[in-house]
Amino acid sequence: MELQNIGARNGNRIPPTSEQERLRVSVVTPGILPRERLLDLIDSPTLAPITLVTAPAGYGKSTLVHQWAARHAPHPCGWYQIRTEHNTLATFLLHLWHAIDDAASPLPPPDPLTIDRVLDRLHACTDQTVLILDDYHLIENGLIHQVTEQLVRNLPPATHLFLLSRQLPDIALARLRAYGQVRQLAQDDLAFTFAEVKQVFAGFPLDDALLAQLTQKSEGWIAGLQLMLMSVNLTTSPAAEQLDRLIATMPENRLLNEYIVEEVLDALPDDLRRFVLDTVVLDVLDPHLCDAVLQLDTSDRFLERLENAIVFVGRPGGVGRPLSYHGLFAECVQRLRLRSGIQPSATELRLRASRWYRSRGQSVEATKYALAAGAWGEASETMSEFLHFDRAQGDVWDTIYWVSKLPTSTMKKDVRLLQSYITAILATGRIDEARTLIESFLHIPGFEPTAIQESWHANQRAFVAYVDGDGDEALYQSYRALSRLPWEDASSRLLAWTGIYRELSDRGERELAREALRQAESDHNRQGGASNYWHFLLAPAIANDAAIRGELARAEALNQQFIRTNPSRMQISSLAFDIKLLSIYVEQNRLDLARDKVDGILTDVDESTRIILKPMALQAVASYATAIGDLERARQTLERGQDLARQIGSRELIRAAEAAFAYSWLQTGQIERAQRWADGNPPASQLVRTFGDVEPTGLHARLLMHQDRLDEAMALLEQGIGRACARGNVWAELSLTVCGASIAQTAGARDDSDAFLKRALELGAPGRFVRVYSSAGVDLRDAIRALLPALSPVARDHARSFVGDLLPNDNPPPVSLTQRERDVLAKLVLGRSNREIAESLFISERTVKKHLANLFRKTGTPNRIALALWGREHMPTIPK
Repeated sequence: MELQNIGARNGNRIPPTSEQERLRVSVVTPGILPRERLLDLIDSPTLAPITLVTAPAGYGKSTLVHQWAARHAPHPCGWYQIRTEHNTLATFLLHLWHAIDDAASPLPPPDPLTIDRVLDRLHACTDQTVLILDDYHLIENGLIHQVTEQLVRNLPPATHLFLLSRQLPDIALARLRAYGQVRQLAQDDLAFTFAEVKQVFAGFPLDDALLAQLTQKSEGWIAGLQLMLMSVNLTTSPAAEQLDRLIATMPENRLLNEYIVEEVLDALPDDLRRFVLDTVVLDVLDPHLCDAVLQLDTSDRFLERLENAIVFVGRPGGVGRPLSYHGLFAECVQRLRLRSGIQPSATELRLRASRWYRSRGQSVEATKYALAAGAWGEASETMSEFLHFDRAQGDVWDTIYWVSKLPTSTMKKDVRLLQSYITAILATGRIDEARTLIESFLHIPGFEPTAIQESWHANQRAFVAYVDGDGDEALYQSYRALSRLPWEDASSRLLAWTGIYRELSDRGERELAREALRQAESDHNRQGGASNYWHFLLAPAIANDAAIRGELARAEALNQQFIRTNPSRMQISSLAFDIKLLSIYVEQNRLDLARDKVDGILTDVDESTRIILKPMALQAVASYATAIGDLERARQTLERGQDLARQIGSRELIRAAEAAFAYSWLQTGQIERAQRWADGNPPASQLVRTFGDVEPTGLHARLLMHQDRLDEAMALLEQGIGRACARGNVWAELSLTVCGASIAQTAGARDDSDAFLKRALELGAPGRFVRVYSSAGVDLRDAIRALLPALSPVARDHARSFVGDLLPNDNPPPVSLTQRERDVLAKLVLGRSNREIAESLFISERTVKKHLANLFRKTGTPNRIALALWGREHMPTIPK
């Protein structure tokens, strides 16, 4: 048996035989170790339409799928082995077409080859078809991701897709997961168990204890195990001895060690030399600490002699500070000490130091020495004294720094410590890492979680599902957590009720949401009002829900109240409230107040550790920049927010950031770019759930309007408005109703336009909405003025309050434009892009943008569409 062949791809895959670059696989051979538990998992209870296999290199992804294909032979199977050079759309589609050849009757590829042609061919297949896309992580082209997303969303019932990748594909799968259309096997699933490792290496001189150690050290990474054991000659001596020898012969600086022995240690008296050897494990030479560690009462005299002898010691903190050894000297002496086997061992000395610090209430120092001693249990206990989430001071980086030093198995045994750590990495935006840690929690070998531990696991899964926009999973996991939580665990119960409240509020289940909020408040009060979950999660959700329902005055008051009552340790949460206040001020056109908020928000974005809030903050700042006509600043801010959203990995944040960008493209007349967004993000049944975000349904409707597909646009809007009404989502309903008015006006349906606009004005009056009426890109000024007599007194007063502010009066002052501004406006009226305007006028695109910014400011129009309409109306009368 050859170790290097276990799980290796070349040993388990039939090599390509075609002279062309087609990588066809029609026959597969089983792997060396049949992994029945995973094969059963793929097939149980039935084969899912999409099977996602994600793990780092060397975990046997391809081998596993080969085994599955062999089990189901002669099942038609098309295998596409992706390569780096396949990152063009045409090449990808061609290889995808040829992969289908392996599973069906070969056909020549059509010209042009599109994803629609590929889907048509799959729909034409009558037999069950399996497509395998291997090494999908090599794909970096965003257009290919969009095509793959179209593929997974439109798979025929008889087609099954396997995606093999070293990272999660950059395609939206959350909704398909919610409906059970995706089955995923990740690193924790593919990791070899102790039993599997034992089976692989059966017949080798390795006892169970060593195999268990190697399995834990490699975390089941089979390729890593092979490489580790290849460095040891298993046939000549026991593996344990050889592993010890490898450690003992690590590279050392022989000359430096000889110098320290001959020139320093040998020159010291015996008692002082022994003092050095025993205290070299300490970072500072406090005499009381040295006494406790060495069990002496004369350390102060030793330290005085040591300082006088100038033996690589100093006082880094200045006069009066404790002595400490030079770092390199200490490291070399510790090596010498370890090699000579001096007792007590360095481990025992460090444990004594840890317990001395702990007895004095210095948990951080105690943790440091416990970690150095490898006393993971004691280190975990001391960490818990200063890192528990409910007692943290908001410094998530401290939590990440300390907890990451523990072995994974130890970290996962302390639920509160692990909760603090995952909360920290979630707050810093490491969603993918949190997913991995959360999902591996229940799969620790030999670990049987308690009901409380299972509830904590469910709470964290609910949070990740929420930030991914998977509401069904979030609600299910929150209820699952509550079913296992005792009454005494008020903090965890508060977290679960928070998740339930947010999801029920999004769904418009007001009665149930109020009950969830009452339960959450009860748990909060039982903690004396000290829970961080309240200030960081629930309070912002309450304020956001008020804004979503159109109660902007109440939402403003709630945000201000939460800022005032926010405890000092959670001041960072004020960013969440400031974001909502800024969005409210911009919507109500209170731009002076908005400007005051922007500077503080940008400072918090630069300094905050709560990375997950930053994309939302930057979107709010971009909306302010758009409101004041600074479109270039808005674009740059949106780009930064989009980059952060992708870095975080939250699918909900990514969707919101991309929708905001598409809206900005629509505002500036970049219809083709906005349409590319729409092609990759088909209309969904969900509504926008964060106040200030763009409603995607309205974006799709406006794009249909630009294509003169007015009936489709109106049908889409009516569906969205119906969902918004059913859920009490006034923000979405108002946005979509205004969009309906603009589409009806464009279609010449005056009565329908008036009906939509009247509904919008009545709906928006209580919340004093303003900017939403100019967000649809069509000039509604005259329609609003004509409707004033037909409005209720409240709506009429509201409309009058902003028609003269945001929109021009009946007799606006004359607008004076320069000749170059007139030229640019004339080209814009003809529908020219910035590039086309620049080329026709022989100026740069930057200059065109500058003239457009001046035109927006002078005409009071919010976007390119409104400016073009204004130009059509006023061009003949504009003074030079």
